[in-house]
Amino acid sequence: MSREAGLVRVVVVADPPALHGLPFQVREEAVASAEQAPATEPAAAAPVRAEP
Repeated sequence: MSREAGLVRVVVVADPPALHGLPFQVREEAVASAEQAPATEPAAAAPVRAEP
């Protein structure tokens, strides 16, 4: 996984499970726009007062 210019890129490489002994690997790549993670703790809200 890597990040570059606002993108996240993921590359997966694996040996083919059903084709043992072949001299190649299966490779796939996905790219998506990077999103910012939400804040871990929400901001404290001011208490709400009931009007008389």
